[in-house]
Amino acid sequence: MSNNDREERKKWAGLLALIILLLLGLWLFSRCNNEPPPPKRKKVAKKIVKKAPPPKKLPEFIEKREYYPTKELKTIYYVFRVHPDVKHKTCTGYYKSGKKMYKFTYDHNAKSGLITFWYENGKKAMEGQFVKDKRDGEFKEYHPNGKLKLAYTYKNGLLEGVWTEYYDDGTSKMIERHFKHDRLDGKVTYFNKSGGEKFHRTYKDGVLMRFAGK
Repeated sequence: MSNNDREERKKWAGLLALIILLLLGLWLFSRCNNEPPPPKRKKVAKKIVKKAPPPKKLPEFIEKREYYPTKELKTIYYVFRVHPDVKHKTCTGYYKSGKKMYKFTYDHNAKSGLITFWYENGKKAMEGQFVKDKRDGEFKEYHPNGKLKLAYTYKNGLLEGVWTEYYDDGTSKMIERHFKHDRLDGKVTYFNKSGGEKFHRTYKDGVLMRFAGK
């Protein structure tokens, strides 16, 4: 075989190989284009979990109000929210005019601590102490002009010791009594406004023993 024939063969062989490569490339390209695209991923919305608000703290006490038949405020007091029949904290009473009449404190339905009454003119009428719903300690009452009217002492709910009543000047004694276990015991003396004794009586365990005049 001549050199020209060999060259011609090589040329055609190379051309054939190129054609085969082109056909193979076209086939691969067409196959890639015919394949369906990969499915799109659906976007999943993120669920926003809302935190539950903290439970509302309920008040420990509930305010109660009472009114006169004519609708004016009469009393304000407090009860436990979970025990509405149990009074606790302050209790305040009012005149129909709106002026304060009295104020004291409840401790589980029992009066406890200072108790104060006022006249409608704002002057103090009475004050004293309660312990577990019983009067205990010194009590004082006043004339409407604010001067001392009565001074006496309780012990565990019973009158004990000297009980004194004053004229409206607040200093001159009118009557002086002595108590023991809530009973008159000893002299009961009546005074005139100048301080002199008018007469007296004597008691023993609440029983009148004798009467003496001046």
